[in-house]
Order: sequence, then structure tokens, then C-alpha cells
Amino acid sequence: MALSKPVPYEEVAVTSGLFPSKEAFWKDFVRRRPRLDQPTLRHWFLKNARFTMEEQRYDQQGRYTAKMRCAICSNNWSGFPVAPHSADNCPIPKDYQLRFIATNTPAVCLACFGRPEFHVSCRKHDEFCKRCRADGKGIRNHVPMARVCHLKRGEEEELFNELRVEHYERVRDISNKEPLAIQMENDKPMKPYFRRDFFGIPPLNVPLGTYGPVHYKQNSYFQGIIPVYKDVDRDLVDHMLRDYQKAKTDQLAEQKAEEEDKLDLVRKVESVSLIEGSSAETGKLYEKEESGSKITFSVQKWNELIRHVDSLWITDTKEVEELRIRFSDAKPVMPCGTFDGFYTPRDLTYDFTKDQLEKVVKEMMFEDKPKETLDKILALQMLLTGQSEQKKYIGAEGFFGWLGTGEQDYFELLRDFTIMLTRVSNPPYARLQSVDKKEFPFHEHSKRGITIPSANCYISYKLDTRKEIFKLWLHNVAQTMPK
Repeated sequence: MALSKPVPYEEVAVTSGLFPSKEAFWKDFVRRRPRLDQPTLRHWFLKNARFTMEEQRYDQQGRYTAKMRCAICSNNWSGFPVAPHSADNCPIPKDYQLRFIATNTPAVCLACFGRPEFHVSCRKHDEFCKRCRADGKGIRNHVPMARVCHLKRGEEEELFNELRVEHYERVRDISNKEPLAIQMENDKPMKPYFRRDFFGIPPLNVPLGTYGPVHYKQNSYFQGIIPVYKDVDRDLVDHMLRDYQKAKTDQLAEQKAEEEDKLDLVRKVESVSLIEGSSAETGKLYEKEESGSKITFSVQKWNELIRHVDSLWITDTKEVEELRIRFSDAKPVMPCGTFDGFYTPRDLTYDFTKDQLEKVVKEMMFEDKPKETLDKILALQMLLTGQSEQKKYIGAEGFFGWLGTGEQDYFELLRDFTIMLTRVSNPPYARLQSVDKKEFPFHEHSKRGITIPSANCYISYKLDTRKEIFKLWLHNVAQTMPK
């Protein structure tokens, strides 16, 4: 099967917190459905997962006219959209399709394959299975691809309810062993309802709590995980995605314009080898032997950097006062979060000695280990918090700005924070900003723990002020960490 075009909206869908990453969803999805934990299916999902559903089209008689709404999976796996395809090309294994139809949504019509919870009007209520009629099984209101022709009349709902019970019990049991990371469609039965005549097979109707509570990790709800039949909710998410995409596009355009205005200056800076300089605040941090092949440690430049970091504890200056006036209520230009938001914060005391921290920073500054600034960023995130963002996202072209100026700024922010930890008696633990935060929580810092900004959070603030905004944050953090 030909793979679909590149996925639109993926970056803003994940960074805004509307969706989990495709990898994180798949991992939690197959916990519920181990039968689908196959390399080929994983590959198909990661290539074909989408963040919007295809537009629904109807003719004058109200009949659905899009030929690519799969009757097996409805182009939606437990709330996550996938690329439009036909039932003949659905990757769900044939021997699992009936179970998937029964459990992917609370209800399903085996004639029109609608999935509303209460199906009170069916456009195919007067159409019947030609195969069953030809085999002498009488008039039955389903189609052959429903996979129920082998059942006796009236057994469909009984079998579907058995499959649903098995599914609900499995979800409950695995969540008891380890809480699930993502709330998905049909994890548990819907609330009890008054039974009436519905088309298709209605939801399992049992008292609340019949199959026990389902346990989830913190930040497990994602607004974009929506079943196919909730059109209004889906339209709302699609609208939000368009707004976030526009904000992201506008921000990148603004960054590009501002950076191009400074292109001559930037080219001059870039013409100087990285080993010959760093930030204006700290002066040149690298020195080179005559051979030009080795970066050597500079005591002078290291001491300058230490003095720079120590100055963050000094707040009674005109500069800091101006920062407080200008940026105490700073807002991002678009929602921010982390790309890989599924982790448990490292709730423990900092487990690196000051000497070890200094060694890591000195290797980065004076030995260029690792060589790429992006790799330094990921290494410091992991060192500080035990988590890091995904390289394929924050390493994308233009992520930090078209000329890459933001990458060095964000690295220096993490570097300065790391050195701060070497200057205090009892360093707190650090956690990377979680995906549910649409703004950076500037006040989440104490003697016990500190939330540090993700790279996506950093670039979500205005280009020409974000360095000052987070310098103010460092000043504020210093006040909670006595030396």
C-alpha cells in the first residue's frame, strides 16, 4: 500500500499538548491490544497516523459518499485518526477484525458502520446482507464485511458484549499493574442508560464500576484523542490546530525576518570558529593550541563564567529591577510544552557531585564533547532531569530559528543552571516542563524541586526578549537555592 503524504499539524499537535506523540500512543495502545504488537503494524501506524479526520461528505439523500472510511477501524484507532483507507486495505489482521470492530468504540452499526453511542437513525436500515440471503439464512441487517455471517440470528450482540467485557477487564487489569499513560476511547463502559430500540449493536449497559476503575498516570488526558463519531469535539480540535499552526508559522516568519536583518552581523560571527568565542557575557571560553586541533582549558575563562553565574544571586540591581518590570508576566506567543511528555519527574535529591557536574560542563565547553550544540542540549536535559525532548523534533530545520541563534542561547541557559547547582550546598532535583503546561510555570521552583523550560517552551517566547525573560527566571531560581 502506498504511504500517505507527510503528516500536517504534527509538530503543533504534540507541542500544544492536544495529542501525545505517535510513538507514545502506540506503546500504550498495544498494552491494551498485545495481539497488534507487530513490527509491520507499528510501521503502518507511525507512517499513517494523522491529527485530523478526513472531511465527511454526504449526498442529497444524506448518504455518506467518501469511499475511504474504513468499515473495520473507521480510520480512527481508539481515538487517534489514521490516513483514510478502505476496508480491503485495512492493516488490522483478519482474525482480529471482529474483536476490533466490537471494542474500538462503545457501539457500532453492522449495516452502515456508524459508531454513535445511540444510533437512532440508520441510512441503511432497509438494506440486508446478500450473502446471508443467498445462503438461506434469511434477511439480516448487516453487510458481509461485518464478519458476522457465521453467527446465528440474534447472537451478534451477545458475542460483541462478550468481547467488550474481555476488553474492559484487560484494560482494568493492566492499569492495576502499571497505570496507563493515555486515556483512550472505550477504555471502560459508558454510563448506564435507559434501553430503547437502536439500530446496530448498542453499548454494553452495566452499572457503574462493574469492571473496576482504570488507573492512569498524571497528564494522561489529551483533547485530540476523540472517537470518530464525536464530530463537534473533533471540529474544535481541528480549529485549535489551525490556530496553533498559524501562530507557529507567523512566529517563524518573524524570526526569519529579524534574523535576515542581522544577516551581515551573523555571518561575521559565524566566520569565527566556534572554539574562538561564546556569549558576550562570559567572553571567549575556548582557547586553541597553535596546531588548531585541540581546545584547551582556560582557567581565566572558566573563572569568568563562574563570576557570571554567581552574579545571578545578586538581585538588588537596576538591571534586575528592569527585568522584573518588563517580564514578570511574560506570555508565550504560542502554547508550549514538551514533545515527549510521558515521564515521571525524578522525585529525588540530586545525585551528581559538584565535581561531576563541573566536569560535564567543562568537557562541553573546552573539549567540545559532544560536538553538536543540539547534542549538548539533550545531554544536559537528561543529566538534569532524567528526561529529554526528541531530537527529531527540536533538531528540525528552523526550530530554533532559521540561522540557529536560539540553539546556542538555550544551551547557555541550561549550562548556567547546571553551574548554579555546583554553587549551592543542597541542590534540588530538577524536572523538565510537562506537556500539560501551555505556559512556562515561572514560579515552580523551591528548595525541593525546580521545573526547567523545555526547548520548545524556550522558543515559544518572543525571539528578541526570551533570553532576558529566562535570565530573570535564573535570578528568581537563585533566590530559592542558598549558597
